[in-house]
Amino acid sequence: MKILIFDDSLHFLGGVGKFSTYIAQTLQNKHKITIVSIKKVKREFLENFYKVKLDRVKFRILKEDFFGKNKIFNNILNFINRMGNKGTISTIIKDIVLNLIFYKGYLNTISEYSRYFDIFINSNMTRGIYPHAKRNIMLCHFPTNFTWNIFTYYNSIYIKTYTFLLYLLNPPTGFFNRYEIFCNSRFTEKWTKNLWNVKPRGVLYPPVDFFQKKEKKENFIIYVGRFDPYGIKRQHDAIRAFKKLYDTGLKDWQLHLIGGTVEEANQDAYLNYIKSLAKGYPIIFHENAKFTELEEYYSKAKIYWNLRGLYFKEDEAHAWLYEHFGITNIEAMQNYCVPIVFNGGGQVEVIENGKEGFLINNLKELIEITRELAENNMKREEIAEKAYEKSKKFSIQNFTESVLKIFK
Repeated sequence: MKILIFDDSLHFLGGVGKFSTYIAQTLQNKHKITIVSIKKVKREFLENFYKVKLDRVKFRILKEDFFGKNKIFNNILNFINRMGNKGTISTIIKDIVLNLIFYKGYLNTISEYSRYFDIFINSNMTRGIYPHAKRNIMLCHFPTNFTWNIFTYYNSIYIKTYTFLLYLLNPPTGFFNRYEIFCNSRFTEKWTKNLWNVKPRGVLYPPVDFFQKKEKKENFIIYVGRFDPYGIKRQHDAIRAFKKLYDTGLKDWQLHLIGGTVEEANQDAYLNYIKSLAKGYPIIFHENAKFTELEEYYSKAKIYWNLRGLYFKEDEAHAWLYEHFGITNIEAMQNYCVPIVFNGGGQVEVIENGKEGFLINNLKELIEITRELAENNMKREEIAEKAYEKSKKFSIQNFTESVLKIFK
């Protein structure tokens, strides 16, 4: 069969790209696979980063392969780009014009291009693609909701305006019933039913492959997640909890905050704030850490924290702030690192409280459990072994078997 995978975020390294590349790797030996991306991404780079082989996959770039030879398109594009170099306001205007005019064209182009394939996979829930393949599949990482982007505190005025205009151009009428929808967790599946009023076909858990040789552990707590400018990863709460532990006797432990940075105006404001909060304590920041550095700290750490979703109510306005699945939790578990995470979202599907890790509801519980594990090495090692065994459920092998069942 001929299979088309469209991933408009392939150039952003992350969980969506991992889905796209692992599905392509799984199916390439029996089917003809084409991946279409927005921007150019080198095959070798994807193979090295995700640890996959894509030698039989064909890559196409939307702007170059579909619009690159269109002189009118290129002339307009060049004019708008020149306009966007004149200042902040003109840059915002440029972005809105480019997206609203050409993004609609991209969506229509992909919709028409899908006619030539047996299966179309919308890998990043891109709205506005009405595919025409024999079979059409959407991977839902969490159901986006128009009202969230417009009315929540999280997004800027620019993003709210852009989202509203894009919504007018691409209303969701009749959109979802074109697809078979597979979700990345039961939590996502539940909210997909609630917010999109559709019944997903099932759950396809993300592939996680971070198994390493068991190493001697050190008194490290690690917290892995991007340094989001709005603080939704809640590193600030982790710092407060660790300071309390340190001040009450846990003097020989360190907290390591590992994560990438994003290009937003108030990026530095949040980073500077949490760095000032951590000043004077053994709290180490690893910004944009290399893969080898991440491997090192997963293998050395005894405890893993994840507080995303803490203090938010699970309702229509805030469910997206929860951990939709929690890949980093599994990565930690695959390295005999005991997870202590917020009791909500997709995390409760992975961890049975007190068995493979712990589910906490507040910082008081986080501090108490962390202290107990720090003082009881035998109990920590016992739970770490169980966490390691549970993590095998989300291995590449199991993901491959699930994908082959879907595409049989």
